[in-house]
Amino acid sequence: MITDSFVVQSIQEVTSNLEKSLQSLVFPDNESENVVNSSLGERNLEVLQNQLSEIKNLSENLCKQISGRKTYSNLNIDFGKIQEILLKIDELPKSSNYLQNIITAGISHYVLIICYYCLTNTLVNQLVRVNNVKSYYESVSSSKLYSLFYGLQILPSELYYGIKAVSNKIRSKVSDLKSVQTSLTLEDVKCIGTDIAKDIYPQFNKLLMVQSFKFVGLPRETTKKVQVLFSLPHIVLKNKLHNQLNLTDSIHERYLMKLGYLICNVQKSKEEKLLDAKLNYFKTFFEIDSNTNKTLSDIVKLTSNFKEANELTKIQKPSILVRIWPVTLLTLMYGPSSISSLWHNRIVIADFIRANLIEFVSGLLYNWIWQPLKQVWATVRHDENSSIAMMSQDTLPSELNSLNRMVVSLVSENSSSNIDVDSLVSQVEHGDLTQFMEIYENQLENPVKNIVTGKLIRSLLVQVQKTKVDGSLVLDGVDKMLKSQQLVFGVLALSPAIAIVYFGSVAACRLVKLGNIWSNIQTYKLAMIQSLNSTERLISLMEDTEVGQKAYYEQGLLTVELNILEKVGYILVEPERRKEWLRDITELGNLNNTTSLSLRIINRINRSYSKYL
Repeated sequence: MITDSFVVQSIQEVTSNLEKSLQSLVFPDNESENVVNSSLGERNLEVLQNQLSEIKNLSENLCKQISGRKTYSNLNIDFGKIQEILLKIDELPKSSNYLQNIITAGISHYVLIICYYCLTNTLVNQLVRVNNVKSYYESVSSSKLYSLFYGLQILPSELYYGIKAVSNKIRSKVSDLKSVQTSLTLEDVKCIGTDIAKDIYPQFNKLLMVQSFKFVGLPRETTKKVQVLFSLPHIVLKNKLHNQLNLTDSIHERYLMKLGYLICNVQKSKEEKLLDAKLNYFKTFFEIDSNTNKTLSDIVKLTSNFKEANELTKIQKPSILVRIWPVTLLTLMYGPSSISSLWHNRIVIADFIRANLIEFVSGLLYNWIWQPLKQVWATVRHDENSSIAMMSQDTLPSELNSLNRMVVSLVSENSSSNIDVDSLVSQVEHGDLTQFMEIYENQLENPVKNIVTGKLIRSLLVQVQKTKVDGSLVLDGVDKMLKSQQLVFGVLALSPAIAIVYFGSVAACRLVKLGNIWSNIQTYKLAMIQSLNSTERLISLMEDTEVGQKAYYEQGLLTVELNILEKVGYILVEPERRKEWLRDITELGNLNNTTSLSLRIINRINRSYSKYL
């Protein structure tokens, strides 16, 4: 909260002032020591010491909670304990003893700082909540559809209170008539109905006049009368929303002034050491006459009850029951039949879920995540069995060996001299079939004869084998190229899995950080920009505003805007920069800043946190 740093600093200052004041009594002369001891009994001194220790522990506890908290929830303060401390001090005899006055003043300052923290923290949180309620009613009022749905939501409660009011009027009129006569006649009943209609009709005319500019009330023409009657629900809703917004605005503005008054007078006060001056500020805040005999204990009691007793608590959205009863009614009407239908079709539904959800997810995880990961890992560790290829791994060597044997056999049978087998095999492996082609050319000179004997057919089969080896060599080259790019293909196959893991992790982070898996970062950014803009505008306006109700209102509004800005920025900024963000907002909220300094701080925030805007 924006006042946290001031509260912590004030508690530290009170502790420091107490220590300095007590230092003057550490080594007193004998005469003053006797005066102290004679005027303040040992038992009373022990009571003061214990109460000072307890209130100091409460204050230091509050400082630790403020410094160590990670959320913006309200901190618990034991006001019952504070009341006990003040009661024990009040029971002590009044004395002009210097030591007693120092300790009593220190305890009072601690208590006032705690009350200040509780009041400002409660007001800021309640005012932010009222802002949201106001936005809710404004959005409902601006839309005809939302207005009608809002009317449907509040219809039962409005009918209940309306019928109750009419029945109370009927009872009162009946009791008045019975006091005059013993029984009611038909004419009496008609008179009661006429009187109630006369009470309602003027209000109806005023409603038409204000909301629809019908200055003469209900028109006489039948067509226009029907139109007005059909528009009556919308007119009533519009009037109700208008009244609710007016009430919200008036209470909101009044408590903004109260917040601004308390901050301006407590934090800007030049009379920091004057306890009575501070006490009067709290009396004015609670609208208590400064001349009345209200003590610090009364201020503490009012502060402890302020959270539930202030008028801001009256500003609420319709209750959850009011808002969900139409949906609940539809659920009760159609829910049982739907549940029965689901139960009878449970097997079909289970098969559908198994076929379209479970198998889909398992296939997705296995084929798009597990298998690509295995392929990438096998490629990185050079697993030969994992190579992608267009043919089998041993196809080329077997075909080449077969070609070698066929050529060597054919050349040996058709050669009159001995041949060098190793040289011939080497030539065949390098694609040189010169000796074989010479034999083939000789066979072509007598083709019919060689076909009949089968020699030419054998030569042709050798050439077919050579063609097959050449094709295998081409495919082997393609396989080598694929193998060299296997890691690329594995990463490409893994990219859908990477995308799934990335979006899943982002959704999980949003769920933890923002409470929603959908991206509402833009909503927070918009709120941050609006708060920064409002803060800069208010700082510029406050430069020319004199001390008074308007200044208090603007200060309260500025405090609320800074609190919203602090919370929104705390969500958007990385954890590593959150302390820096809180420091900058605390500097911006310093009441001793000049306008130019505050505007420079805003410019620094715009520059330093531009990527979050």
